[in-house]
Amino acid sequence: MFFNFEASLNDATPAPAQQIPSPAARALSLSQREEEILLLSSQGLTDRQISVELGIRPGTINTHWSRIRLKLGASTRSEAVAILLKTQAEESVKQLTAERDQLLSRLKELEIQAGRAELALQALGAALQALPIILWAADETGRCLYLDGLPAKELRMLEGLEGSHSALLGALAKPEDLQKALEGRTVTTEGEFGDRRFETHLGPWRIKEQGPRRVVGLSIDATFAKAAQETVLSSLRLLTSIVEASPSVIHVHDIDERREIFVNRRVFQSLGYTPKEIYDLGTNITMSLVHPEDVPIVEGAKQAVLELADGEVLPVRYRMRRSNGEYAEIHDQVTVLSRTPSGRAKTVLGVAQVKLCHN
Repeated sequence: MFFNFEASLNDATPAPAQQIPSPAARALSLSQREEEILLLSSQGLTDRQISVELGIRPGTINTHWSRIRLKLGASTRSEAVAILLKTQAEESVKQLTAERDQLLSRLKELEIQAGRAELALQALGAALQALPIILWAADETGRCLYLDGLPAKELRMLEGLEGSHSALLGALAKPEDLQKALEGRTVTTEGEFGDRRFETHLGPWRIKEQGPRRVVGLSIDATFAKAAQETVLSSLRLLTSIVEASPSVIHVHDIDERREIFVNRRVFQSLGYTPKEIYDLGTNITMSLVHPEDVPIVEGAKQAVLELADGEVLPVRYRMRRSNGEYAEIHDQVTVLSRTPSGRAKTVLGVAQVKLCHN
């Protein structure tokens, strides 16, 4: 809180979305605020309700909508919301694909160990129990040699199947794609089992160069991306509720951007300002409200925080002017929240207590 209060201009009342643009928003060239407006609109909020939730003017909401439609090429607000949600789902699939590639890479390393491929598959399968992925293998006759993974257990895939399990493998991959994999090609295909849709990646698998031809498959439950997105959003809403209920002023400062990227509502209640009054004070609000005698303390704290080690806390005390003209004493506890790859402090977390004083 003792840095720059720019978060009070736009972010003092956080929406139940991420506090920085998500990968989907960045892919669409949307700002954090534009993404927040789209997500709140997707929850059924009107423009007036959104303006109250975000603490900004209704006219500003209309301006954001104009920019959103222009960026997305959407003719309606509903279309704009649909574009964002679709892109979010695509980004979730990309993340799952990256996890899949890592698993395939690890599997390839394990196959080098001649004679231990079956054991390696079992060990890898044990690590898949918490992921929406099925790992399986089949020989050239279509006989299922191995199958494991959370969706396989949830759908009881092997129950009621007999013989070669061709019906099961046919549900996960097309027969022609299985044949391509047996011939030595890597193939991506799709299939359905019950009410689930799977994206399956096939590859050839031979323990020895002249050994029998086999196929290894990695089937990803494509319905997981949406479920993961909803889980993340629910967690963020819960975290926001907890932070807003805190009796302390909680703030996160971005050192590079020199602004607060998050401040909970307690700052308004403690200092007596409304969101509009904070907005009207302009961008240099820190030096406008800090007691003149405490300016050197604030400037010194900006430098001292750069030297903090992980887990180290910097206590800072200074005064800020309340809306009634009196000063409040700020007891701030500051620590480094994240760092750049080089180890330099990137974001700082502060938890402040506000106490009334008379000087």
